[in-house]
Amino acid sequence: MNKYILELIKTNNRVNLPGLGALLVSNDNGVKILFNQYLNYDDGLLTDYIAKNESVGEDAAKEKMRQFIASVNEILDRGEKYTMPEIGTFSKADGVITFAQNDSASAGDEGIELVSSHKIDETPAEQQPKAAQPQEKKSETSGSDTTTATPPVTPIVSVSSSNNNMTTRILVSILIFILLLATVYLSLFVFWKENVVYRYFHENQTEEVVEEAAEEPAQPVAEDTVVVEEPKPVLNKVKRGYNIIVGSYKNESGASQRVKDLQGRGFENAYMYQRDSWFVVSIETLPTLEDAEAVQEKIVDTYRIESWIVNAE
Repeated sequence: MNKYILELIKTNNRVNLPGLGALLVSNDNGVKILFNQYLNYDDGLLTDYIAKNESVGEDAAKEKMRQFIASVNEILDRGEKYTMPEIGTFSKADGVITFAQNDSASAGDEGIELVSSHKIDETPAEQQPKAAQPQEKKSETSGSDTTTATPPVTPIVSVSSSNNNMTTRILVSILIFILLLATVYLSLFVFWKENVVYRYFHENQTEEVVEEAAEEPAQPVAEDTVVVEEPKPVLNKVKRGYNIIVGSYKNESGASQRVKDLQGRGFENAYMYQRDSWFVVSIETLPTLEDAEAVQEKIVDTYRIESWIVNAE
């Protein structure tokens, strides 16, 4: 099972381990593997891979995966550590699972291999084609059987100005084509940034229903006095839909400060609500699980903010 997980990490940026958590992979500077305990649902990736490699049905593949995850959790519950070769080590304390990446997993030559498309010709010298040998020509001089070697004829290559002009035109055409491709790519990137990301974080805002506090009679203020009130995040009711949670706090001040920081970074839909004795901070609320997962991946890849999804019905 560890072998399957390692193979999936090489080709996917996330591998879910149902009942345990998810391994998040980044290849920016070497291979960096993160772990999120709350992404522990079954997305079918590992199940399909087991079924394909072992030629078994979906139910049998799920059962084998379930037994593996159960054995890992049993080891962690005993207070012991579990190591996935070439990936990292899991441990558990106070119900929280932590993960430490192995040093070898970040090295392209020793751990997770980085595939190269360049190949070196390793054909032995004796098997490489030999240069043409000069042919021997027998002398037809009477009374002699002397042989003379005929030297190879070197072809004469003539370079004309027309060939130089043709080469120049080809190089200019290639350069113009590359510039056109770069322009198209830049245009598509700007379009994606201004439309997709903006739509997620600015346009699709969920209307919040907040009970307005009773207005108190205005107090007289001196003409020379300027009163500046610092806005404070309002403790909201939980929004309907799939909330992307980035933290929970025992005190309201900590949650309030986290909401201010997120709103300052452009997450205008960030808010906090109270659940039992905890103050929970949500960075975004989406109507479906698929939308929430897509936005969560963007947040992890772009801002390196770990989170989990809660369905508030």
